[in-house]
Amino acid sequence: MEALHARRHGIVGRLAINAPFGFGRRYVVSVVAAFRQRYPDVDIRMTLSVNLWSPAAIGAIWLFILANCTRRV
Repeated sequence: MEALHARRHGIVGRLAINAPFGFGRRYVVSVVAAFRQRYPDVDIRMTLSVNLWSPAAIGAIWLFILANCTRRV
């Protein structure tokens, strides 16, 4: 019964991640691995790509863009 209670109140669902290949290998993979350990009921689909992609084409609901926004004068 405890396991069922914990599962009902835990994080569950699907998480789709699309990241540039180099950035994904260097930063995202380790974060996803730690997240997966903590939340095993989340179905994680990760795609690393060198091609540009459209969030609408993959059915994205949320989009987070990480960028280095330094300005040179």
